[in-house]
Amino acid sequence: MVKRSSRSDTTFLRDAKNQYTVWKTSYKKGNKKYSDKVKKINESFKLKKAYKFNTELAPKFWAGDIDKPPKFIVVSLNPGLKKVRKKSVESDAQGWKEYKENRKSWFKRKDFQKSSYWKQVNKLICGMEGEKPKKEINADYITENVLNLNLFPYHSKETKN
Repeated sequence: MVKRSSRSDTTFLRDAKNQYTVWKTSYKKGNKKYSDKVKKINESFKLKKAYKFNTELAPKFWAGDIDKPPKFIVVSLNPGLKKVRKKSVESDAQGWKEYKENRKSWFKRKDFQKSSYWKQVNKLICGMEGEKPKKEINADYITENVLNLNLFPYHSKETKN
């Protein structure tokens, strides 16, 4: 009998965990390994000012429940950057398990349903379904049915199309 690997064992998650570990170690020890890596990416893409990737925040590879097959996959360029909440950074630094839980519960943030991202995802779901789903499209519905993947896991204030 062949044992199938769980979704959590994918190369994507392994790479995400490795990058997270580099960030966490840099954050905890105050070294520049992570920030130097992100700076090199900024230089490679010639990103300036508001388009530059943030060198201090944890990389955000996804939002949603990465361990469960979603009904919808949304691909974004990269996560935005509003106010940095120290509480959020410290929570991400607790460990991989907490980081994954933070990413899973991202759609349940208080301000999520007021965001422009929410409005776009809502339209996408209604368009993909051909009609408004029978269930209310709330944070629980989104968490259960949507996985957002970021092409670049680094935050920036602006993105170029």
